[in-house]
Amino acid sequence: MKKFYIKSISKKQVVTYSFLIGSTFVSLLSNAQPYLNNNGAGVHIATGTFLNIDGSFENQTSGVITNKGTLEVSGDWENNDINGVFASNEGIVFLDGAAQNIKGSEITFFNNLTLAGTSNKTLQIDTKVGGGYASPAGILSLTDKTLILGIPGSLSEAHSLEITNPLTTAITYNVALGIPLGHIKSETQPSTTLSGTTGPGYSPVKWNISNNFPANPTIYKIPFTNAAGEDLTFTYAKTTAGTEDSPGSGYMGFATYPSDNPQNQPWPEVPSGPLNVNHIANDAGIANHFNVIDRFWIVTLYNSGYTSAGRPKSKMVFKWSDTDWLSNNGGIVETDLRPQRFNPFGSGLWGDWLWGPEMNAGNMLPTINPGVDGTANTLQISIANEYDYFEVWTLVDESNPLPIELIRFAAECNNGQVAINWTTASETNNDFFTVQRSLDGTTFEDVTIVDGAGNSNSIINYSSIDYSPFGGTSYYRLKQTDFDGNVRYSDVVAVSCADAITDFNLVNAYDQGNGTMAVVFNAGNNELYTITLFDARGRQVTNTTGKAYSGKNQISIPVGDLATGIYLINLSNEFKSFGRRVLLH
Repeated sequence: MKKFYIKSISKKQVVTYSFLIGSTFVSLLSNAQPYLNNNGAGVHIATGTFLNIDGSFENQTSGVITNKGTLEVSGDWENNDINGVFASNEGIVFLDGAAQNIKGSEITFFNNLTLAGTSNKTLQIDTKVGGGYASPAGILSLTDKTLILGIPGSLSEAHSLEITNPLTTAITYNVALGIPLGHIKSETQPSTTLSGTTGPGYSPVKWNISNNFPANPTIYKIPFTNAAGEDLTFTYAKTTAGTEDSPGSGYMGFATYPSDNPQNQPWPEVPSGPLNVNHIANDAGIANHFNVIDRFWIVTLYNSGYTSAGRPKSKMVFKWSDTDWLSNNGGIVETDLRPQRFNPFGSGLWGDWLWGPEMNAGNMLPTINPGVDGTANTLQISIANEYDYFEVWTLVDESNPLPIELIRFAAECNNGQVAINWTTASETNNDFFTVQRSLDGTTFEDVTIVDGAGNSNSIINYSSIDYSPFGGTSYYRLKQTDFDGNVRYSDVVAVSCADAITDFNLVNAYDQGNGTMAVVFNAGNNELYTITLFDARGRQVTNTTGKAYSGKNQISIPVGDLATGIYLINLSNEFKSFGRRVLLH
C-alpha cells in the first residue's frame, strides 16, 4: 500500500479544514509526542485506509470524523464535543501506544476499539463501544491488554463501559491455556456506604443483552481482573429472552470490588436502594466477616429495560482469587462457599441463599466445572424468578451464613395459580407457618397454614398453592409462629398473574427522569382507570383518573415535587386492582 506522510508536527497540529484520506496510509509523526487537535474539521477515512497519529488526538467543538478505515493513535484520546467524534463510524480505532487514556469532557462512542501497544489503557470518562446502528456490531478487542475503568482509592475516578453490541462476541481477548490475557479492571468502591467510608462509585460494564435470542443459554463473559492481574471472569448466561418494555432497552450491569479491611468494608451501596448494606453479621448479631470472602459483586438492571415480571432467567458464575478467601485467617472452607445476596427491603437482611439443583453437575454451563470448584475458583447459581434479582452479592461459608430467615422462599404463577415454596435449614420450637398475600405489599391476609417440624437440624422443603390468587401483581410473605407464640416474617416477594395481554393489568411503572413517572398498562376495553401513588407510610400523594383505550396504554404522571424513595403505585378499574413498588430518583 502506498504511504503518504503529512508534514511532521513539533508540538500541536490544529486542523480546521476538511480533508479526505483514501487508498493510502497517512501518518502524523514527531519525536516530541505531539497531538492532533481537530477544531471543527471534517476528516474522512475511506475503507482500507489508515490514518496514524503518532501522539494524542483531541476533538473540539464541531470536529467530525467519518471513519470507514483504521485510525491509529499512540497517545491519549480526548473528546470535548457534546455531539461526539464520529459522523459515520464503521471503522476501527487502534490505541497502539504505551499507557493511554480515553478522556475529555464528553464521551466517545466507538464502533470497533482495539487495545494494542505496550501497556494498558484507562477510562477517564464513561465510554461506549459497539456502534449505534439499528444492528450494532462493533467489537471491543482487548487483545492482551487491561482496560482500567476506574482508579481504586481515588474519590473521583470511576467510569462505566457500555457495550451496545448484544452479541456475546462483542468483547474479545487473547487466551492462553483457557485463561483470558486481556481483561477489564473494575475494582472501584461504592460512592457512599453506611459504614462511613467513601469512594468513587462502581465502575460497571453495562451490556445490551436485549436483542440476542439464539439457542439458550446465551453466555456473556466479562473478563474482570484485580490489582494483581489475576483472572476473575464473571459469566452471565441468559437462559430465557425476557420481556422488554421496548426493543433494545434491556441492559445488565456488572461490577466487582474487593473489601480492604478485616470487617469486609467498605460495604456495598445498593444501586436501586432503598437500604445499603449496613452489617456483616450472623443470626446472633455477631460479626461474621471471617466466613465471608473479601469481594463483592454488583449485578443490576439498567435503563428499566425489562418488565418486573419479564426479566430473563439466567445463570451466573462467580470467580474469585485465592487472596479473596485466604485473607480471612482460615475461617473459610473454600468448597463450602455459597452465594448470598443482600435484600435492601424490609429489615435489610442478606436474603435467602441459593441452594438446590443449580449447584449440581447436571445444570452447569458448558466448560464450567460442577458445583464449587476450588481449583478453578468458580461457583454457579441460577436466577429463575424476578424476585431473585437482588443487586449485591458475596460468597459465604455455608456453615456460617449471613442472617437468613429461610434458605428459600419463592412464589410463582402457573396456570392461574400461585405455587409457594420454601426451605428451612433448621428449625427450633417451630409450631407452624402461615402463607399470606397482599395487593399492595402492606396489608396482608392469610391464605393457608402449614405445620412446622418443631425442631430439626436438616433441610426441609415445604410447598403450598394459592388456587384463587389476585389478578395482576400481588405480594406474598411467610409468617412463622413458635410454640411460645413468637412470630417472625419472611421477606416479601412479588408475583404477577396477569391474564392475556388484552385484559386489564399493570405492565410496568418507572421514573422517567424528567419529573414524571410512566405507568404502562393493558386494557381489554375502552374503560375508566384510577392511578394512585402512596408513599412509604401509606399516605396518598397523587391520584389520577382517566379513560383507557383497548390495548396498551402509557400514562405520564407528574412526580417532580416528590422526594426520592420507594413508593407504591396502585392501578385499578371497576373490577381489578394492581399494586407495585416503584423507585423515584
